Amino acid sequence: DEDLGDFAKAENLDVALGCLNHLIADALDLVPDCLAYLRSAWGERHARFFESIRDGPIKADFWRAAKLYRDGGVYTDVDLQPVLPLSSVLEQRLELVVPLGAPLGIFKGELFNAFIAVRPRHPVLLDYANRMLALADQPYDYSAWSGTRHMRAALKAYLNLSDATPLAG
Repeated sequence: DEDLGDFAKAENLDVALGCLNHLIADALDLVPDCLAYLRSAWGERHARFFESIRDGPIKADFWRAAKLYRDGGVYTDVDLQPVLPLSSVLEQRLELVVPLGAPLGIFKGELFNAFIAVRPRHPVLLDYANRMLALADQPYDYSAWSGTRHMRAALKAYLNLSDATPLAG
């Protein structure tokens, strides 16, 4: 009867970090599969760009955009705790679902790409992937390469909103 919340307790810190280390190692084991998929579905340019990304979260942002554009589906970070059943979102047959961050906190009013549900070949995901790919010849900068930034820009372009227009008001 263990609860995932137990990992947040100070007395379980060593066990929690051990699990996190295994999760990261397991994710890195997937890189060859990601490269094979990118080469087959997108081509060598996309695979080389993926390889050039230094940080795992940014690598995951690009992979997520490319994979979801081609195949559609649902992506969710493993640490999200749903407040609604997933079926309540999927049964509405929406083209794209990306929540905004909570009204408080670091994601206040920002796109929160820790959850994405999308139909295959949605133009926002193509633009998101292409915006990241356009950075291939730029110096690496974690903040500038962040997928959240490019997902937000792609969604604003799709909705015909200016950069100054907030997604939530």
